[in-house]
Amino acid sequence: MSEDSAKHTALVRSWEREQMTLSSLVETENRLELPVRLVGGADVTFDKDDQSFAVAALVVCSYPEMKVVHEETMEIRSGLPYVPGFLAFREAPAVIQLLNRLEGGPYMPQLLLLDGNGILHPRKCGLATHVGVTLNLPTIGCAKKLFRIDGIDENFVRTKLGTQKGRFYIDGESGTRWGAAINAAQGSQRPVYVSIGNRISLDTAIQYVSECSLYRVPEPIRQADLLSRQWIRNRSREQTQSAAS
Repeated sequence: MSEDSAKHTALVRSWEREQMTLSSLVETENRLELPVRLVGGADVTFDKDDQSFAVAALVVCSYPEMKVVHEETMEIRSGLPYVPGFLAFREAPAVIQLLNRLEGGPYMPQLLLLDGNGILHPRKCGLATHVGVTLNLPTIGCAKKLFRIDGIDENFVRTKLGTQKGRFYIDGESGTRWGAAINAAQGSQRPVYVSIGNRISLDTAIQYVSECSLYRVPEPIRQADLLSRQWIRNRSREQTQSAAS
């Protein structure tokens, strides 16, 4: 084994241990501050031309109106590679920093939706769980792709859900209920895979994701995605103009 390979293996092992520790602290019952008035969405977009550069965005929406009331962004540099199952180690630090900016202020969300998984994860610790447990915050994972774990078959789930507006619980061969596939829009063939992040029950997570979805993706995440992508486009445009001048 080469030195680089050994370092990578050691890094992944340390990440696995951290995920196991965090997953042991997950709360799967509702610990929401009621009434919920502010729901946040976070997204991190990496520059396709420079995978070490990314923009993290946090958008806070009023609930249930889903009107944007606050935005936060930050540029980040990451030397960490993308490793399947360990997305949080690339993205969580920036999301946590953005949330820390709002701590104690009028725009701190009572519930956070993240573009990634919660406990629907090989070690029950996706991005939403990582952030939620670290900050002791109610979080929900909203993923666009389904992890192939515990005998779960994405084609089976999508077939069962069909194109009707609604939900289909995702149960593994072990009997574990990992989450749910949700079609927020009638006729959609691309569900969102919802799972508990922290401090919320699955049925309550399904309720909030459904109520926050004007389109396929919940509005707070959709707005954060639009914001981070626009920031990347603006940066690319500025670099092109600078190179041409």
